[in-house]
Amino acid sequence: MGVGNELRGDDGVGPFVARALVGKVALPVIEAGEVPENYGDRIRAARPDTVLVIDAVDFGGQPGEVALFTVEEIAERVNISTHGPSLRILATYVRETVGAEVVLLGIQPATTAFGVSLTPEVRKAGERVVRWVESWAG
Repeated sequence: MGVGNELRGDDGVGPFVARALVGKVALPVIEAGEVPENYGDRIRAARPDTVLVIDAVDFGGQPGEVALFTVEEIAERVNISTHGPSLRILATYVRETVGAEVVLLGIQPATTAFGVSLTPEVRKAGERVVRWVESWAG
């Protein structure tokens, strides 16, 4: 699931990755934009054992750095722009109704300014994530 706002610079990396994966992997891919909580029913219908959420996350790393986080870390440790609370709600819903784990793959943004494109570092990180998911789930 790719999450983020493409109008806010590097916050658009989640949708960027999701679009790049559509049709290239044998798993359901969801481009959720800013409203991941709207896709709970679609996730439930797919009955996954794990949901990988890809989003820009300010965890204090270098722009383009990638890190994995658990739901508990999402709640306690990281700064996920405006959709952070909805990710926690979605994760709780998925755990309770599907029994699946939710893992956040965070990419450190350089900027989330309105009206700018992905920065080169974050675009490259997104491309690396696409290749990794393709090799793992292709």
